[in-house]
Amino acid sequence: MKPLRPFEISLSGVNLVEASAGTGKTYNITSLYIRALIERDVTVANLLVVTYTEAATKELKDRLLNRIRESIKVLKDGETSDEADQFLKKLIDHVPNPADAIGKLEKAVRNFDEAAIYTIHGFCYQSLQEQAFESRAMYDAEMIGDDFELVQEAVDDYWRNWTAWVSQNEEKKLLLKLISSEGYTPEKLADELSPFIGKPYLHILPEKTDKEYIEHQLAKLVDSYAKLKEIWFSEMETLFDLLDTGDLSYYTTNKLNKWFGLMDDFLASDLPELDIFTQFYRFKQHEIDNSLKKKALESNAQPPQHNFFKLAEDFHQTLEVVQTYIVVFKKELLIYLREELTHKKEDQQVLSYDDLLLQLRSALLDENRGKKLAQKIRKKYPIALVDEFQDTDPNQYEIFRQIYHGHDQKSALFMIGDPKQSIYSFRGADIFSYLEARRDVPGANVFSLDKNFRSSPMLLEGLNTIWANHDNPFILEDITFNKTAPGQSVDQYDSIT
Repeated sequence: MKPLRPFEISLSGVNLVEASAGTGKTYNITSLYIRALIERDVTVANLLVVTYTEAATKELKDRLLNRIRESIKVLKDGETSDEADQFLKKLIDHVPNPADAIGKLEKAVRNFDEAAIYTIHGFCYQSLQEQAFESRAMYDAEMIGDDFELVQEAVDDYWRNWTAWVSQNEEKKLLLKLISSEGYTPEKLADELSPFIGKPYLHILPEKTDKEYIEHQLAKLVDSYAKLKEIWFSEMETLFDLLDTGDLSYYTTNKLNKWFGLMDDFLASDLPELDIFTQFYRFKQHEIDNSLKKKALESNAQPPQHNFFKLAEDFHQTLEVVQTYIVVFKKELLIYLREELTHKKEDQQVLSYDDLLLQLRSALLDENRGKKLAQKIRKKYPIALVDEFQDTDPNQYEIFRQIYHGHDQKSALFMIGDPKQSIYSFRGADIFSYLEARRDVPGANVFSLDKNFRSSPMLLEGLNTIWANHDNPFILEDITFNKTAPGQSVDQYDSIT
């Protein structure tokens, strides 16, 4: 991995810049931005800058505009002050025609209101609206941002239809009992599934679920329960005597009295409870077979055998299968939500933030129109700078990959971020998307920022010492710790007391 030098990197191809906090990510973005305006003869409307929050977008706009003005001043003066940074000091030497460069930069200032500096969602919205024919997007759709109300409405519809279905059969009412016993309500389901609706790339485990088999096992469960009840209430004393021999570890008289009371309550209903009591396993034949005391084994004593114990074993195994219905239920609901929300939003002409990403991604992946759409976006934005790239996810990365990967050197994509921060999935980052992006970038196009301008030298030395002594500090081998050096001399830092 090479250190990034703003005047040495080519303004072409796909590039990844890995940088820790305080190493000058924004500084280098503004430097590349100036170079692109001067060397590639692009306007601010065609030079794409993408970040991930509205606040970051505003800050980038201010920093870029200030950078353009600083560059104009340096080129006009023909010299820099001692306080000027390295980029401005080198800018004069790298611009063969200052007058031409000044003209381009002054034009950029005049037209800066047209600058293509967006959040990721703003970029997607702009692209969908401008390429409405190729993307098949809804034109002039209203942006609602958060679509949770629509999600809740769709979940409520599904819940009403599903509960009506299970109520038609006495056995299937157990499924409602199962879902309710886990605390699921329409509100909880909407809250839990909402974050996953816009992530079609997710693999839900187990991937294979057999709904018909589970429903068959449900009938078997009811039948097993009826048989357990019949034996229990006719042979309870026999079962107690079989277990209360003193040959079994833990099966003391006091404990058996407690367990038998729990089993008595469990078998008192018409239909089985799907949340069995903890000690139920003590009635399973396998557990009894493995509970003989050492002394009993030495005397060749045999564990007690009874059909009730075998039925309890079968009941427990069947119950475990039936309980997987929760996964089936949520998977089917998620599929329904994805389809139903699409219809609702088309009818109401509205789009959420996730829809923007999904629609542009889907359009770019379309085998008939995807390549043409990518070509049009790439033609408008031949150079793209993506800030805070560590916060990317599979949808976002796929968009940029389809537009910029594998194309001529007239286009350029710069992805700038801190891989160590991509572990923060709670804020939407996806470490594996970042690692996939890194693998897609040629090794010669992966750069680092190795100087820290924010932290004191002593702090950096301490951090370097702590983290560099670990072979694999971030668990994943592909995420390494790279030492950073102070970006300024020691006397330029404020003293720390």
